[in-house]
Amino acid sequence: MRAALSILCGLALASGARADAPACRAQARIEPERAVVGQQVLYRVHVLRRDDVSEVEWEEPPAFPNARAEALPPEPDADVPDEGFLYHAQDELRAVFPEREGRLALGVGVLRCRTSGGGTQPVRVAPASLDVRPFPAQGRPADFSGLVGPVLLSLTVTPERVALGGSVRVALMARGPGNLWQLDDSPLRRALGEVEVFARPSELALEPGRGLFVSQHFALDAVPRATGRLLVAPLRVPYFDPEAGVYRVATTEEVPVVVEERAVEAPMPGERAEARSELTPPGVAAPRAGWIPWVAAACALAGGAGALRLRRRPADAAGEALAQAARARASGDRAGELAAQARALRAALARDLPGAGALAVEELEARAERPAARKAAALLAALERARFAQGAAPPAADEIGRAVRALGAGRAARAVLLLFALGVVLGTGCASGLHRGDPMTPARLEATLRAKAGDFENVEGQLRFTFGGVRMVCVYDLHADRMRIIASVTDESTLTEESERILLRANFTKTFDARYALYDGILYAVYLHPLSTLDPRELEDALPQVARLVRNYGTTYSAGKEKR
Repeated sequence: MRAALSILCGLALASGARADAPACRAQARIEPERAVVGQQVLYRVHVLRRDDVSEVEWEEPPAFPNARAEALPPEPDADVPDEGFLYHAQDELRAVFPEREGRLALGVGVLRCRTSGGGTQPVRVAPASLDVRPFPAQGRPADFSGLVGPVLLSLTVTPERVALGGSVRVALMARGPGNLWQLDDSPLRRALGEVEVFARPSELALEPGRGLFVSQHFALDAVPRATGRLLVAPLRVPYFDPEAGVYRVATTEEVPVVVEERAVEAPMPGERAEARSELTPPGVAAPRAGWIPWVAAACALAGGAGALRLRRRPADAAGEALAQAARARASGDRAGELAAQARALRAALARDLPGAGALAVEELEARAERPAARKAAALLAALERARFAQGAAPPAADEIGRAVRALGAGRAARAVLLLFALGVVLGTGCASGLHRGDPMTPARLEATLRAKAGDFENVEGQLRFTFGGVRMVCVYDLHADRMRIIASVTDESTLTEESERILLRANFTKTFDARYALYDGILYAVYLHPLSTLDPRELEDALPQVARLVRNYGTTYSAGKEKR
């Protein structure tokens, strides 16, 4: 009996001790405790929960006045025995970016701990202190805008050659752990000088991990005004390096673009631009092509003269853009045609919506009031999807022309459109020799790869080689008219749910013409293209993109060059 009483007393004391022991404990701190405005610091709440606590959640989430905070994945820690009880440890994390100088009290909140018996206990989290210092005056660049680095820049300019009237896509990716949302597209605009540009909506991406990695993506469509060379000047983005305590400048190299008078590609060296024999019906003599250049020149002169006469009238940007679209369509430049049609719609919408050239399509659709403006905005949205989303069909050219004219623009382009329509009829009806060059064949594909890559071997139709230190394989299918270049990156088993999301975002913003893809348990870097229409220059651009996707996996996931 005495022993039983002793056991009961022991159990009662243990139960009382458990009731007196806190269900949860929490302590917050900031790492580091000193920073500058815009520098990323880590807010860490070390939470200890008793082994009978089934759930811990924020009853009042931590507050961060005068700062921006982004959630990070929690970090589990080792179990801690304390006062005879086992506590499970976990760190709640936030990436915090202070927005003003001075001493800030950050992260005050309340946790709620729920035990397996149904009881709850609130735990107040005291604020942590952060000392935010001003930027040093010594060495500050005149164009410093408050960015905190390090900053990595990746500049892509495509294509390297463009026909007059076409557009050049200039894309900038800025990445780093600092406040890159403060960066705008002004460095890109300064690099392009006085060239007419059409801005695409910028895109901000936040990639959480052990810290937060920030990506800011800008894209401008530049329209050259004259033949020759369009120079994209070196970009300059100054930032403050908090670890070194000094100012630095992220830069890119100068990129030249050749602006040609015509979009028809020249033949490969040593080849003759001959008409394809299969285009001539049996029993019909092939037309002589010697007079074709004179017809094309006459059409170009007539169109040019008409355009010059029209330009003496008040400015009609929409009409000129429609004329550029007609010229691009006549030369077979599909991308140039769609870009010019987009410019025409934006110029026409500018009559109702000032500044339409710089507004996102969604904003144009929301602001358009007149039925004609709403129709033009809807056509522009469909056209932009066709330009940048694979498989989407663009609106018909005549439908775009009607929408432009309905807004009171583009009437001046009708004569030029008729002239170029005549040129198209003459060129296609009598000049089968005008084409984009001979199709890509397996022999030409192999010769191009042999010239550009190393360790080349042809194994039963598979072209295996090394480029940029990365082993690749090129395969093709003549019946399907497809080719692809692939390079293995890593096993699928190493991927996490977060890394898969990063790969999907990268495929949309950073991989350019290549892609990350999964097949049969392997993550690959892939480039795909129809075989017959593959241009050797496109092939030369694809090889470094695939190599960079392999090398940059796990860091930037980018197919572009990065300079610091």
